[in-house]
Amino acid sequence: MNTTKKLLIVSLLCLLLSGALAAYLWFYLEDRGSKLQEDLQTVHDKERLEREYKKLQSQLSATETDRALLERHIIAGENGTVSFLSLVDEIAAELGIELNTKELNVEKTDESGFDKLIVKFSLEGSEPQVERLLKMFETLPYQGDLTALDLRRTYNSENGSWSMNGDLTLELSTKEI
Repeated sequence: MNTTKKLLIVSLLCLLLSGALAAYLWFYLEDRGSKLQEDLQTVHDKERLEREYKKLQSQLSATETDRALLERHIIAGENGTVSFLSLVDEIAAELGIELNTKELNVEKTDESGFDKLIVKFSLEGSEPQVERLLKMFETLPYQGDLTALDLRRTYNSENGSWSMNGDLTLELSTKEI
């Protein structure tokens, strides 16, 4: 019976050891499985980011000509400002309007990526010509708005004509180069 007890003790020890080994393997496999799930999620996230990046790259290349066309409507840097003011002066001179630049400021903005060029003009000329100039300002090929307008109409009794003088303010989008 002595050998039977020994065999029983050895078999119980083997059973306990195999149970402990099975529990260890179970927890080990659970841990490795959760790490594998995290790694798989990371791979899926990276693949999604890569797809989004490729999609943005294709949109960027597909809209290159459109963006180039739109950039022509944004005043770019100091040279763009000078050419814009020259254009306005030429048009005013052709219309026979005295146009003076009173103020020129650039306001920095963070939200759109574009700054605001604020230009204040004083003008004087005949009523029809001033109206034509104002219509021209409404249809400028630049991204901007006519934000303030103060006109005074006067009658010249000597020659029987109306003239206008006043101030106007434009806000235009500009981009530093």
